[in-house]
Amino acid sequence: PYVSITGDTTVTTANVVVFANATSGQIDITLYAATSNGGKTLTIKKTDSSANSVVITRAGSETIDGGTSFTLIYNGEAVTLISDNSNWFII
Repeated sequence: PYVSITGDTTVTTANVVVFANATSGQIDITLYAATSNGGKTLTIKKTDSSANSVVITRAGSETIDGGTSFTLIYNGEAVTLISDNSNWFII
């Protein structure tokens, strides 16, 4: 259950791992709702060495470790998120 992306994407509960190649420009990834998805995890990894970033944004007013977004900048940088049924947390 992984997907490779090269452009803006809204992930779904079917996604477990997202490989993001931002060679062509910044990628914006919008999370699915944490609400009603407690315990689900999602790993996102930047797979290119460009200067373009991968910006992960929340759904609605939920937060990502208290913030509104999280950015991957470096080649090979990754983040794993888990839903507590109301917000996303970095683990």
